[in-house]
Amino acid sequence: MSETEPFGNLHGGESSWGRVLAESSLLDLIATQVRGWTPLSAAEAGWLTDTPVPDGWRTLAVAEGVATPLRVVGTTVEGHPGWAGLQALSAFRFTGMPEPELLIAGADKGLREWNAEGIRVDPMVMPKLSGVCGVRTDGFIALNNQALWVRYSTYVRGSSEPDQGVLVEQIVAAGAGPRMRLGAEIGALSEAVKSAFLAHIGATEDDVAAAVADHAEQMRREAEAGPVLSGEQRRFLDSALSVWDGIAAGHPPPIEALGYTGRADFEADITRLRHQLGRDKPDLSTLDWSRIQFLAELSWASDMFGAGVEFELVSPFSDTDALAQLRSIQRALIRTVDRALLFPLGRNDYQ
Repeated sequence: MSETEPFGNLHGGESSWGRVLAESSLLDLIATQVRGWTPLSAAEAGWLTDTPVPDGWRTLAVAEGVATPLRVVGTTVEGHPGWAGLQALSAFRFTGMPEPELLIAGADKGLREWNAEGIRVDPMVMPKLSGVCGVRTDGFIALNNQALWVRYSTYVRGSSEPDQGVLVEQIVAAGAGPRMRLGAEIGALSEAVKSAFLAHIGATEDDVAAAVADHAEQMRREAEAGPVLSGEQRRFLDSALSVWDGIAAGHPPPIEALGYTGRADFEADITRLRHQLGRDKPDLSTLDWSRIQFLAELSWASDMFGAGVEFELVSPFSDTDALAQLRSIQRALIRTVDRALLFPLGRNDYQ
């Protein structure tokens, strides 16, 4: 480790960094559901605070007498003033069995209170052991004229035995600009924390392998069953596809490149896709879903081919609402669509 620096002085509670690393409404929520909620001391949490950090990250000293966070590390990147990324680790013991649904439902509460954009919540793949669960949520926030990407990762092992429950929270914040350059390092920090937690609760390699296998099988079944979209998501897709029969009818995308024989074939397929979206169980192939997502993206975003700036004039969705719906749909279809099917003439380019 390189030399330490004082977290309290450089990143106190009044700064953007300090506020983000110090606040977690999910922990407050969980604390009300269990008994004996107590931060782990540094002496108890060596298994967590001794986890490795990537080269170039250094430890920042936490003020004496402060129970959380246990450890803060940070890094800089060339060409970016100040800190580019920080990680804070905290751990707690308690008595009780928090419900996984509670974690998932409340995971984004803090980010919503920050008025974050692009919020994403993902349950983590964890061993099927009693009381074990994990959730990760991230999004972009703006504080003090600074754009930050923030991720909260929460690992829980509940227990009805007194003081045997344990929770670990990792908060990572990165400047929106340097975030992509730090991707591999942030991933390494996250993997180190997850591995330390699993080792601490006694999860074996077989437990982890079984969880991964179960998750893969679940994804396979979900892919076979097709995506599950809300009524509002389907309404947005229908509105987006309707553009090709309306305002964008005079300048459709390169139809032949998408595998259609001509305008009549394209228009007939748009009618078919919209009809299927209106059914309880759409009969749509991977190619169909891929075309639906691509054409919806184009109709909303492109001013050359789609509705573009006029989308909110010809649909019930504002640009803000449309973006939120489109992002949620992209996440819902991520295991369904296949970009290699969209342009059959250039299919070899994707292989």
